[in-house]
Parts: sequence; structure tokens; C-alpha cells
Amino acid sequence: MELTDSASTLLFLASSAILRQVMTWTKRRQRPPHVECVGTLRRIRFHPVKSCCGIEVDEVDCTHNGVNIGGTKDRQWAFVTPDHQVVHAKDEPSLVLIQPSLKGDQLVLTTPSMDTSLQVPRDYKSLEHPVININFWRQDFQVMDCGDDAAAWISKYLGKEGYRMVFSTRLLPDRPVPPQPDKHLFNAAPGPKDTGIGLKNERPYLLGTNTSLDDLNSKLDVEIPMERFRPNFIIDTHCPPYDEDNWREIFIGDAKFSTLSMCDRCPITTVDIDTGTKDPLGEPLKTLRSYRKLYSGARRGPCFNTTLTADWLGRVKVGDKVYVLRDSE
Repeated sequence: MELTDSASTLLFLASSAILRQVMTWTKRRQRPPHVECVGTLRRIRFHPVKSCCGIEVDEVDCTHNGVNIGGTKDRQWAFVTPDHQVVHAKDEPSLVLIQPSLKGDQLVLTTPSMDTSLQVPRDYKSLEHPVININFWRQDFQVMDCGDDAAAWISKYLGKEGYRMVFSTRLLPDRPVPPQPDKHLFNAAPGPKDTGIGLKNERPYLLGTNTSLDDLNSKLDVEIPMERFRPNFIIDTHCPPYDEDNWREIFIGDAKFSTLSMCDRCPITTVDIDTGTKDPLGEPLKTLRSYRKLYSGARRGPCFNTTLTADWLGRVKVGDKVYVLRDSE
């Protein structure tokens, strides 16, 4: 069938517009020529339930809201007290012994001390359970309750009545990145306007390096694993310890990230992930305070790891090379 002149013109214009969009997108997502390869993405960690054990994965999709596996977000679930305060492992250290896994359309939680596991849906098509109002990081935020079975399970595990499990659902407004006037941000903007962080503390992503951990461990009597700090991305780098303090743009796989701040650490880092108990000497915070207290605010702890937001969305895989632009560039 032959096209009329007008149809041919419309087809040409449409094709040209699509080509321009593709060329613009491709140009926008090309790494600058002067980036530096600083190492390799060695491990990816995913924490679907706040303060619980993480899951080691080989690849993830990177969204404005953090790492994502098949629609399940990082820190999408949490536990709350009877008065709707979010429970952290710094207050309930045994939470780190709860092991999440993703099985089909279910999130499954198991613990060494309980014979029964807990299963909850990974997503909901409607608000099937009551909506709970919580205040998290001085922000009002709505989450959905996960039901009485989940509440009974976590209350039994903690040995405390009235605890609930909650879910940060796409059916409710996401929690925006919180303001932090007492903390220096490398980038003034917290990310694209649709950046939301749900039940994460401050930022969508957290990155750590092997050389910084090695340096810290050289100062400790007992070495600790990177899991204590709960990063998403663990980089094997040839750069000196804490060189990541100076990385401002980071390219991994299909994604690009901007550094927002160095992460000041709280007492959750003192919880032994194998025993679910706190270090009696307060390590590694005690040692970190001696040389990594980089923020002057009274509430701020010593810094370890770097927080990020995603500028280019895409997939990253273990083994991807890591490229950076530094602060001076």
C-alpha cells in the first residue's frame, strides 16, 4: 500500500522526533570522557525489612526510591511499637537475626529461635488493612498495617505485646527526603522531584568501600564485617581509605548517582549481626569517633559510608566497573 504525500510527511516527522529523543537520551546518558575508574561493584545488599538481616543479590534495578527487586523496595517494611514508633535494631538488637527472603509473591521471615515463619504479600492491589500514621525522622508519614498475624508473630519474637508490622505502599504518598539543616550536603537538591525514601532513614542509597573497612578494622581489636553498616553497594577499590568522601558523581552499570552526604552513624553499627547483641565497648562507634567525627552537630555521629541519590535509572550488577567524577572536577 502506497502512502500519500501527507502521510509520508507525518511518518517522516514522527520518525525524526523519535530519533532526536533517542539521540538526546543517549547523549545524556554517556559518561563524561574524563571519568576515573576506581574499582568494581563487588557486592549488592538489599534490606526489605528495616533493621532486619539483608539479602545478598547479584543485580538490582535502581529507581529514585532506592534499589528494587521485582517491584519490592529496599526498607519497604518495618515494625512499630504500640504507639506507632518505628522499631530500630539499636533498641531491639535481636531484629538483625530475622532473615527475610522473597519467594514468589510473598515476603518470608524466619528466625533461629522460632519454629514458625511469617509470610506477607510483597504488594497489595488495595488498602486491605488499616492505614497507620507514624512520625519518622520528624516527618508525618502514612503506612499500611500488615495484619494481625504479622503483629502476633513479631510480638511473640520480641516478647512484647502490641507490636505491629507495617508496609510502605505505593497506594499512599511516599515520604520525601528529610531536610537536614545541621548537615553539609554536597548537592543542595535531594534528587529528582519524585525521589521518595519510605522507611529508609535519610537517603535512597548507601555505598561503602573495602579500603575504608580495612582501615577501620586495622584500628579495632576485633574485625567487623561491612554488614554492620548496611550499605547497598560495596565497592572493591584501589583508592585510599575514605576516598569516597570526594566522589561526587558515580557511574555503575546503567545507572548514575550523585553523592549527597557522608553518612553519620548511629548505635545500630554496634549490633553483632551473628548474635543480635550490642558490643559492650560500643565498637566500632567508639573508634570511629576518634577520627571520623566530621559533622559538628551534637546529634551527629562519626561518618562511615556515603549516601547517594539516583540521577539515571537502570540496572547494576555485581562485577560492574565503577567510574567517578571527583569533587574538584
